[in-house]
Amino acid sequence: MDIWNAFHGDAEVRELAEAWIAQPRPDYTKTDEQLYRWLREEPDRGLATICAIAQLADVPETVGLLAAGPLEDFLCLHEEKVFDTVHRLADEHELFRVLLRGVWPLTMSKVFYQKIRALSVERL
Repeated sequence: MDIWNAFHGDAEVRELAEAWIAQPRPDYTKTDEQLYRWLREEPDRGLATICAIAQLADVPETVGLLAAGPLEDFLCLHEEKVFDTVHRLADEHELFRVLLRGVWPLTMSKVFYQKIRALSVERL
């Protein structure tokens, strides 16, 4: 699955991303429930939705909420299991590195968080 571009061909991913962007803050809605279900049960689709939200959002605050919310929770939940995918996305997309800069360690292992921080560095 091309996680970064999945929303172009997966209507459900695009619809969920658009609904997440449009929902009122700080309300927790059925949109959040669906996104977190995917983050737990279908990690590729969940991450694809995070990438879609980042690309479709036109407000910087949305990207901040996404980083410190769903992306952070996703990384805490899966850690090393998703590192190769996260690494590839960070290598290929500056916007994904921006997202990673907004992640806090919470329940991540210290070593994993350091790896995430290293991926978030701007490329020259």
